[in-house]
Amino acid sequence: MSNLVQTIKRVRAYVDAMGPDHIDLTDAQQLTTQLTATNTLLTELDTVFSKSAKDGTARTREQNKTIKDVRAHVAETRLADIKPTQVGRLVGHLMTAEVLLIKVAKTFKGVR
Repeated sequence: MSNLVQTIKRVRAYVDAMGPDHIDLTDAQQLTTQLTATNTLLTELDTVFSKSAKDGTARTREQNKTIKDVRAHVAETRLADIKPTQVGRLVGHLMTAEVLLIKVAKTFKGVR
């Protein structure tokens, strides 16, 4: 099984585990931990996408856009700049990262 397939499966598992009770949105520690996990997964996706691009894997337009969005997010996100007391910013960044993971799961649903 390729790294891409394994990583997409982990994205799907993360997305499937999401729900209204998966995290306390007022708990800065939980938010920081979850945000770190989502950004680690997105960084791994960026790396896997870079490697798979070199092997000539054909991509749809939507997949290419999603890959571009992942790379932009990874390049622009600086978790060190967010103070643990800034719960609103943590929630916003977590929501952005989770929406992107949902988009990856949807766009790459045919990858098994």
